[in-house]
Formats: sequence, C-alpha cells, structure tokens
Amino acid sequence: SITGNFIGDGTSTINMGSATHTITGGLTLAAGDVLNVTVANSSNAGRINISTAAAISSDIDIHITVDLSNLSAISSDITLITAESGGEMIEATIAENLHVNDSDSNSVSNDVGTYTFTSIKTSADSSNIILRITFAGLSSSFSSPNQSLQDAYSAISGINGATGNLSTIKSYIISNGNSTSAKSEVLQQLSTNNIGLNQNSFAIVNAVS
Repeated sequence: SITGNFIGDGTSTINMGSATHTITGGLTLAAGDVLNVTVANSSNAGRINISTAAAISSDIDIHITVDLSNLSAISSDITLITAESGGEMIEATIAENLHVNDSDSNSVSNDVGTYTFTSIKTSADSSNIILRITFAGLSSSFSSPNQSLQDAYSAISGINGATGNLSTIKSYIISNGNSTSAKSEVLQQLSTNNIGLNQNSFAIVNAVS
C-alpha cells in the first residue's frame, strides 16, 4: 500500500501485477504514464483501491499480461481502479494505448477465439475503471462453391495443437471478423494452383512454422 498521494509525471510506471493495492490518498496519472496489469483469469486482475479521488488521463498506456489458457470463453468485466469519491477519472483508453502480451494490439487469439481488451468507466459518474474483455468465438462454418477451398477450410479449421504461423493462419481464416471473400482469398493463396488441401497436408501437431 501507499500512504499519501501518488502523482504521475508522464514517465511513471505502476506494476500492478495480479494483486490488489491500496493508496490511502489520491491517484493522478498523466499522459504517458504506464499501468502494468496481469490478468489472472476472467474475473481477477491487478487492482488499485484509492481512498479519495483519482484524475487519470485517457492517454495513459496499459500493458496487459495474460495467459489465455486461464481465461474462460466468455466476455467479462474486471475492476482495475476504484476510488471512494469521484474525481475526473478516465473516460476511456483508446485501443492504441492497450498492449496485450508485449504486442501493439489490444486483441489476442487462440484456438478458441479472440479476446479484445478495452478500458472504460462503468457509467458517466462512476468512480470505477474496468477492464472489459470481449470474447468472440471462432466460426466453424464457411460456404464456398469452390470445393477445393471448402476442403482447405475444413482441413485447416480442424487442426488441433497448431502453433506459430500455422496457428495464425487457422485463427485468421475462421475468425468471425473475416468476410467470405477474405477467407476465399487467403485459402486461394494457400491452395497452390487451386488443387485443394487435405487433412494430411495440414494435420501437423505442434507446428512451429
């Protein structure tokens, strides 16, 4: 815990980890200050409880560390900062200021789906800042009049245990966010001369490239 006020100067870093911390005073964070947060699971992450008020710039950086195997395939809200009395607080943190697992993105994917992290206040007058995790499951459907593309899709989406580039390809082609035309394009690039791909071509356990 910290006794007194914590005032960031634009170069400050708070390592929250996955524990709960107390500031018996106020918290001020300026643009450029950094919060390092570890998400333990879909319900728990590092947290700061503030005794008085907080004034937090919307231009702080939030660096999130998370092991996706600990997350449930659900969307959830986790309280990051709570203050006893109002203060300006943070209105929102734009996606460019959230970084997951040392990346430049606020989203991360695995074989189950994609998790997107945003930081918001629960309401206009709320003194809480929450970390919102939005989960989008992978779609198992894809319809194409081109049978070779359909076969390629079925083979890749059925892979278990893929890592590295192969895992990236799998997540991309079965993402809900990709249109049918985008899926067709990437499958055509993978399917040399449009001859199709089969399970034997892509059933690679623990592939790394």
